[in-house]
Amino acid sequence: MICDFRFSIWDGRHGTCVHYIRNPQSEIEWDFGFLTNKMNGITLNKRERLQSLEDRVDTAKPNPKSKIANPKSTDRGFTLIEMIIVLLLLAMLSGVAGSLFAVGLRVWDSGYIRTGIREDISYAMEKVIRDLKETANGSLSQYSSIAHTIQYDDLDGNTYVLYLYNADDGTLDSTYGESLYDLRKANISGGGWTEIIYDEFESSFGNWNDGGTDCIRYTSGTHAHQGNAAVDLQDNTSTSVVTTDNLSLSAYSEIKVDFWYKARSMESGEDFWLQISTNGGSSYTTVQTWARGTDFQNGTFYDESVTITGYSLTDQTRIRFRCDASGNGDDVYIDEIRVSASAGAGADSPASGEGVLILRDLVSPDTASPATALTITGTQVTLDLVIQRSDETVRIRTKVRSRNL
Repeated sequence: MICDFRFSIWDGRHGTCVHYIRNPQSEIEWDFGFLTNKMNGITLNKRERLQSLEDRVDTAKPNPKSKIANPKSTDRGFTLIEMIIVLLLLAMLSGVAGSLFAVGLRVWDSGYIRTGIREDISYAMEKVIRDLKETANGSLSQYSSIAHTIQYDDLDGNTYVLYLYNADDGTLDSTYGESLYDLRKANISGGGWTEIIYDEFESSFGNWNDGGTDCIRYTSGTHAHQGNAAVDLQDNTSTSVVTTDNLSLSAYSEIKVDFWYKARSMESGEDFWLQISTNGGSSYTTVQTWARGTDFQNGTFYDESVTITGYSLTDQTRIRFRCDASGNGDDVYIDEIRVSASAGAGADSPASGEGVLILRDLVSPDTASPATALTITGTQVTLDLVIQRSDETVRIRTKVRSRNL
């Protein structure tokens, strides 16, 4: 037997030394028992221990779990072809997952855009329908005989024009060959009032912003002037306010605020304020106040109309109501808020695109069927419009009959 090495490991627990010998010719490993043994109380001498060791080498059996004893083991790694196949499969799965994600993203984006379009349409049609139902008897006509325009008078004697305007070339024309248009409303009477916003708070704060803890959208009906909802302001903190978004009023010189209100549990002298800001809310000026005992009593509805003049109005004009009470049990309920604006002695010019923006991104009326977008038939007004944003197209078609005709 030829061994290329021997080594010993001492086992202190059993008082033994285990020997390992490797035979390089057979590549078989053996392990041996005790170098020092006490057998029946007799210690083996050196020659006996060596002879016993050699006998055990001759009779040792290979360890079947040893990789050296099993040189034909089937354990192996991936081949190059197998690795390429796995990588190709992973690439295909990644492509499929990416395609599904892209499709889902497009569906979500489309739904998001169409939701925005529907919200804008709902708001615009509410304003148009309300105006047309309140037209004065016999006042419906076309403005200056230009197609796709409607001229009418409201019950206060103001004359308005509902028209399509192309902001790109800045003209009001009858050919309508441009790509996109705005639906606008102009006051051509001079000195008349144009409604900017109107809110009843039945489904949300609308054009107004919740001030925080002491500003609540009340929905229980009892203290709302109409419907079930109103704004509820209480206490006297930084959150006892309700504020509009920025209003584009640079073309106007006056503002009128109409609203209903009712107070509950307000103590004598406690009040609420109407304020204005022309710098986007950086600072406010109080326009008018209403105090318990002087201007109102608890439990009664009041109708107010306030005209605001003497301010250089901007496109960052804001209107705010603020409560100045003493506790959460002191409430002012405000409902049916209408903000209107007037250009004073001047008048809007439809040909220059002046007036209130109602709806944007309207496709040329020539793409609609019928081609006429705004038409008058007797006492009935028909709106047939197509709105397009980011490749999403929605058609609007409605008919309105004036209540006063």
